[in-house]
Amino acid sequence: MAGGFRLELDQDAIDDLAYDAAAVELVLEAGDAVAKIARRLAPKRTGAGAASIHARASKDADGAYAEVSWDKAHEYMRFSNSHFLEPALREARLD
Repeated sequence: MAGGFRLELDQDAIDDLAYDAAAVELVLEAGDAVAKIARRLAPKRTGAGAASIHARASKDADGAYAEVSWDKAHEYMRFSNSHFLEPALREARLD
């Protein structure tokens, strides 16, 4: 192939990146950004529920991911009529 190139991917190396400490840290940074926005958008009576929103990095068979949620004492945030997590995710994607 004149003027062309060939790209070979090392799938094992790519798969290993999903569990790499730097990748986990990057995922947590993204989760923290979403959590910060979610705290701002969350409904507030006392502000305690919103203040409990946090990100946590985890790993499973597919690699690293971040969960954004609240602590057990503020599980009622799940039932909020104000759907603030999805808008927080959308807003974080714009940054």
